[in-house]
Amino acid sequence: TMLATTSDAVFNQRRARLLAAVAGNSSLVVDNARNRRIFNRAVRQVRTRFGNCRPNVCFAMDGSGSITFDEYELQKSFVQLAIATLGGLSGSKFAVVEYGSIVDQVSTLAPASEGMLFDVQDDFSQGSGFTFVAPGIQWCRSQF
Repeated sequence: TMLATTSDAVFNQRRARLLAAVAGNSSLVVDNARNRRIFNRAVRQVRTRFGNCRPNVCFAMDGSGSITFDEYELQKSFVQLAIATLGGLSGSKFAVVEYGSIVDQVSTLAPASEGMLFDVQDDFSQGSGFTFVAPGIQWCRSQF
């Protein structure tokens, strides 16, 4: 079974464009072939099991001082790869927020774009302070 509104060719073209945008970063996740295979398998499962699924996903990223710099960069890379991989699904939308002592919005719920991927990479720098998760989750809830 495949998405009724998105042919394999269109899906693969969108995904390739978004992944190419991410590939320019020497990030921890994107350059990992094993993780890319895992994502590709997950996307195939979504398309097979849920047919017309158009996921709307909000990523709440930990921007507090409770994680290391490498963990922070890994989290940004994961969000980029997830958006790039699932972004080819017609009708799917993504939002990204960073929480810590404050909530910092990167993108409200919108279709995947190269701009969104670059915003995740460049607009965030790890803050410090406390880990107030609830405001980040609440912001995500407000997107739906």
